[in-house]
Amino acid sequence: NHQIGITGGNADNSFGAYLGYRNDNGLLLNSYLERFSGRFVFDTKIKPWLRMGGNLGYHNQEENIVDQGTGGLNSVRMITESFSFLPVKFPDGTWGDNYLYPGAEGGSNPVHILTDRKLLYNTQTLLGDVYVNIDLAPGLSFKSQLGVNIVTRGQREYSGRSLDQISRNQNGTANQNNSRENFWSSENYFTYKTKIGSDHSIEALLGLSWQENNYTFFSASAQNFSTDFFEYNNLGQGSQQNASSSTRNRFSLNSYFGRINYVFKEKYLLTFTGRADASSKFGEENKWGYFPSAAIGWRVSEEDFLKNSDVISNMKLRASIGATGNSE
Repeated sequence: NHQIGITGGNADNSFGAYLGYRNDNGLLLNSYLERFSGRFVFDTKIKPWLRMGGNLGYHNQEENIVDQGTGGLNSVRMITESFSFLPVKFPDGTWGDNYLYPGAEGGSNPVHILTDRKLLYNTQTLLGDVYVNIDLAPGLSFKSQLGVNIVTRGQREYSGRSLDQISRNQNGTANQNNSRENFWSSENYFTYKTKIGSDHSIEALLGLSWQENNYTFFSASAQNFSTDFFEYNNLGQGSQQNASSSTRNRFSLNSYFGRINYVFKEKYLLTFTGRADASSKFGEENKWGYFPSAAIGWRVSEEDFLKNSDVISNMKLRASIGATGNSE
């Protein structure tokens, strides 16, 4: 496991670059996990009224599970059930499997399974966001943020032609499936803060956001191979092509939101919040939902009768009412 990072900056600017590499040997023969990762972050003050920043990260991970499942004559079970008097391999190079012994239940020896069976997962993730913050006037600012998350997953599996009660009857099985998920979101809002005299303070927020998710999936498999050479790399070599499948779905969300906080003498608090959300998962007649809320608060620890208490340093009472919902 190796990590390296480079950082730098000054009072107005900062950056960081990071690289990582990890390589784990699994407990089972031929199992492993290998990961490459990188990330870059920055934050900079371009003008006294303008600041921007962001980060971008990528990682690529591949792991060989080799064998899975708890039922059937898989490798974990055969570690305890394989005949110890049979060799792993005979002198002619063939595997010494249980099913070759007369009257035995069957199954291949665990070394055979862990050598001729592969189950690989590959995941590539790209995650990033960038923001800009603009001070428009005293107490008034605007912030816009854009984020993306792209995940690509692949699964490759092959079971050799001689694995008893796994793939011997099918003369080898192979499959591949791949999926890709793209997500992006954008948030944009104004914030206003002000104080009126020494007793009153107000903070208001008004904004809107969008987000969208796209997902695609494809799977194909084959069996009855004339050789183990191609494994999962050429499904067309299998004389029996199984039914393939594919999926695609998309959903999006559009929101408008606002909030007002009022504080009197740093003790008494009042909050009003409102949201309007629209989801593509609903029909045109029921696409929008409206969610208002209100709350009151009392910082009891700021009152004179509790301010100098040695027992309670912070105490706040809060009551709220509102509506909430989801798009699921």
